[in-house]
Amino acid sequence: MSFTFKHPYQFNIGYQTPVAYFCMEFTIHQTGTHLFSKVNVAIPDGWFPEFAKDKINCFVIPPASPLMTEHKQDESDANSMYDLLENEIIPMYYDNPEAWLAIVKNGMQDIIPQFDSNRMAKEYYEKLYLSE
Repeated sequence: MSFTFKHPYQFNIGYQTPVAYFCMEFTIHQTGTHLFSKVNVAIPDGWFPEFAKDKINCFVIPPASPLMTEHKQDESDANSMYDLLENEIIPMYYDNPEAWLAIVKNGMQDIIPQFDSNRMAKEYYEKLYLSE
C-alpha cells in the first residue's frame, strides 16, 4: 500500500468555510500493470456529501462544531482524521481487504456516473441548447 497523503488543507468558499480534504491511494500490481484507486476521506462539506455514504463508499470525518474557534476546529478535524485513519481505515486495509475493496468499488460505482465529464457535458448541452 502506498499512501498519497494530502495534509488537510483549507480554502475559503466565499464565506470562510474551511474545507479539509484527504485521500489515500494504493496500488495493486497485476502482471506488470498498476491499478490505482482512491478512497475518499473528508469532512462532509463541498461536493463530498453529494455521494458520501460513510463506510460504504468513503470515510466521513466527523466535522467539528462551528461554534469552536477556527484553530480549535482545525485541531478537532485533524484529531478526528488521525483517529479514523488509525482505528478504522488502516486496520481495514490490512486486516479486512474484502471490506476495503468493497468500499473502493462502491466509491467508483457511485462517483463515476455523477462526476464524470461526459455526464457534465451532456447536462450542460441539454440545459444550454435543448431547454426552452
